[in-house]
Amino acid sequence: MVLALPAAAPARPADRDRDRLPDRWERFNRLSPTAKQTHRDPDRDGLDNLAEYRMRTKPRTADTDADRLKDGPEIDTAHDPRDRDSDDDEISDGDENAGTVETLAGDILTIRRADGSRLSGLITDETDLGCGKARELTEAHGDGVAEPDEETEGDDADFRPQPDDGSAGDEADAAGESEPDAGRASAECPSDALQPGARVHEAELELEPGGPVFVSVTLVRR
Repeated sequence: MVLALPAAAPARPADRDRDRLPDRWERFNRLSPTAKQTHRDPDRDGLDNLAEYRMRTKPRTADTDADRLKDGPEIDTAHDPRDRDSDDDEISDGDENAGTVETLAGDILTIRRADGSRLSGLITDETDLGCGKARELTEAHGDGVAEPDEETEGDDADFRPQPDDGSAGDEADAAGESEPDAGRASAECPSDALQPGARVHEAELELEPGGPVFVSVTLVRR
C-alpha cells in the first residue's frame, strides 16, 4: 500500500521585522530589513514601499519606466508604471496628458497634468468623451502589472521590473487575435463626469484656428 503524504507548504520569504516586505527585496533595494518600511515612501512618488513591492516598481526611483510620469500618478490614472507606453500607441505615457480635471468653465476644460502643469482647451460636441474603470483601462493595455510571488523568495532578478518585449502581442497575432484597443474599454460618460477632481486617463488636444480644442478625453470612472 502506498501512503499519500501531504505536500509541504511552500516556505515564506524571510521577513524578520514582519513588515510584509521580504528581507531580500529590502536588501536589494537598499532598505533596512530590520526596521519597518511598509508605509515609507523614500522616492516620494506617491506609492509606499508595500505598493512598490506589489507593483514591482522601484522604491528608490520615482519614475520606474522613465516616461516622465511618476509611479503614483501612473497608477491613479490607470497606466502601467513599468511600461512607458502602456497602450502601445507610440506616445509615451508622460505625453498622454494624464492628470485631473481642474475646472470646466463654460466649454473651456482645464486639466492639471500629473507633472503640475495645466492644459486648457475647448470641449465641443465633437469631443470624444469616454469613461472606463481603472481595471478596464489597464486590461485594455495588456496584462497589467503582475504582483510578485509572496510565497517564495525567488531570485533577486524577480525583484526587477520586467520590460515588455512585445512577445505577448506577437503570440496573439500568430493566433489570429489582436490586442484589445484601449479605446474599447471606454464607455459613454454621464453628463456630470467632467467635475473638478475627476481623474483623466488621457486627453488629446489639437490647435484649431479658434484656439486649442480637445479631440478626446478619457476619464477614470470611480
